[in-house]
Formats: sequence, structure tokens, C-alpha cells
Amino acid sequence: MTKGTRGDVAMYTVMLRICEKAKDSEAAVRVWERVRAAEVRRLDEIFFSAFLKAVTSDCAKGEDLLKRIDGTLGMMKEVKVAPSKGFLAEVLRLCNDFNLVDTMKEVVQALEAVDGSQTTFTLNALLRTCATNRESEQIILAKLIGDNKVIPDGLSFGLLLGNSMKRGDSERAWEVVELMEQFGHPIEPVYHKVILASATAKDPDGAKAILAKIKARGHTPTRSHELMVMDIFIEHAKETRQSQQQQQQQQHQQQKRESASEAADGMDKLLGLLIEMVDGGFQLGDAVWKRLQPFLTDPAVVNPWISKLRRLAKQNQNQSKAAGTLLGWITYRRRAMGTTGSQAQEVAT
Repeated sequence: MTKGTRGDVAMYTVMLRICEKAKDSEAAVRVWERVRAAEVRRLDEIFFSAFLKAVTSDCAKGEDLLKRIDGTLGMMKEVKVAPSKGFLAEVLRLCNDFNLVDTMKEVVQALEAVDGSQTTFTLNALLRTCATNRESEQIILAKLIGDNKVIPDGLSFGLLLGNSMKRGDSERAWEVVELMEQFGHPIEPVYHKVILASATAKDPDGAKAILAKIKARGHTPTRSHELMVMDIFIEHAKETRQSQQQQQQQQHQQQKRESASEAADGMDKLLGLLIEMVDGGFQLGDAVWKRLQPFLTDPAVVNPWISKLRRLAKQNQNQSKAAGTLLGWITYRRRAMGTTGSQAQEVAT
């Protein structure tokens, strides 16, 4: 081969990618030794990005990662190849994986030096590295949007919301909504993503709070939003009931009483949500019945609900009418599905 041809660089780059897939950093070092022995002089950022990925592919500790990054930068300096935006973005991704926040701050500063003036493209490239790290995401936003006045676009906000959903961070997701509003982006189309962040976190109270925030902004939650929140409460109720059943099988009487209390709390939360939604004008129908049918056909759940609804309906309170409406709907639906025997007596009692 002719010394230093593009073919050499491409071949060694492919070899490094194989080392990365095999998670063999020692093999990657041997590739570098062959490159030096062959005196390949046309090395570029693509080659060194491939080397960095390969040589860090089997890192188990942040300390080892930093040593290998420093070693790679030393190699680049030796052959006079400057770190590019793409290379530094890869360093940032690796540091994010190991939660090396201080190093990430340095990388962001280095990116600023490389780029001169940051762009929305750079912002989005960096945001892709922060799916699991809220703090590093905040550093990037403060540096690029706060200091350099980079204008985030629709993709930027989509990445931020996606990161919040993956982390189950509804509070952060709502902060993103407020940032979108600040930059003149429509916020109503993304409310469902904030609710999904609560679903990831299995946080029924957080989901309910999102509905309140939507209303506080003068917007009306859609039926889809309300059903999403209901689903979160239903999943929470299912999990607490399953926990109760497992505890009853495996643990002693005191633990059973504690677990039963937790399960009742989940059911009470779900019933409370239903009453509030009906009181706010929410229309009950087939979609709701489909979700609630497993509970409303279980006497252990529906009998306490009916008793509580009857008490509320007789009281002179704000939600008495809603409780009566929900009671009537449950009774009608159970009779319509052919409730018989003792269950029918329980409903009629």
C-alpha cells in the first residue's frame, strides 16, 4: 500500500469499529500501534472518534474512562489533529454515561472554543446525550441558551421532553413546557408528553397535578388527557392490590394489615379522581367502563366504593351530586352486564 492513503485510514477505522463491537480496548490499542508503525499520516476526526469508542467500550469506572479520553487526546495532539465538534460530542456522551458532570462542563467550554459561536444544531447534538442525566442537561441549557442565546427549535424541545419522559420527570417536563412558551412555541400539543412522564414515574398524584396546571393556564384538558391520567391511577391501584395479595401469601399478619392499607389507599385515590373528574364535567362512557370493569366486577373493590359513594351522595357537599352520578352509572353498568346472585343483591342493597 502507498503510505498514508485514504484507503489505509478507512481500513483501520473499520478495524476499530470491530474492536468497539467486541468491547476489546486492547485490540484497539494494537490497531493504533499498527497505524503508527505504518506511518499513516492522514488520520482524521472520524478515525479518532472510532478509536475513542473502541478504547472506552469496556470501561467500568469513570476514572478509567477519563484516562482513556486523555490518552486519545494525547494521540491526536501527537499527529496534530484537533478535536472536532463531533469528537467532543462523543466525549460528552461518554461522560454523561458515567455522570462525570465536572468534566462535562469542561467539554461544553471546549465545544464553544471549537465552534466559536454555538448553533441550534450543536444544542440538539448535545441534548441527545442527556437522556438519563438531568443535571448535565441543565448545564447545556444554561451554557448554550443562557450564555450564548442559542435559539432552541422544535427538535430541541422534542428532545428535552423525550429525555424527561425517559427519566419519568414530570416536573422537568413542565419546565420544558414553560420554556417552549417563552420561545413562542405552542404548548397545548405537548401536554400529553408531560402526562406520559408521570406515567413513567408511576406517579398518579403528579399526573393529577399536571391536569391542574393545564387548567391554571386557561386551557381545558382533553378527554384523552383525562383518560391518560385515569390509566395512571388504575395502574397504581392494580399494583397496590397485587402487592397486597403477594404480602398475604408470603408474610405475617402485621405486614398483611400494612399492605391492605396501602391497597385501600390506591383504590381510594382512584375513586377520588373519578369523583373529581365527574364533578368537573367529565363524561362517563364505554372507554371508562372498559378501564374500570376489572374493579367494578370485584366485590372486594366495588362494595366499599358503593358504600362510600352512597355516604357522599347523601351529604350536602360540593361533590355530592358527582358521587350520586357515579353511583348511578356504576349500578346501571353492573346491572346491564347481567350481575346476578349475591352481587346483584349487593348492588341493590
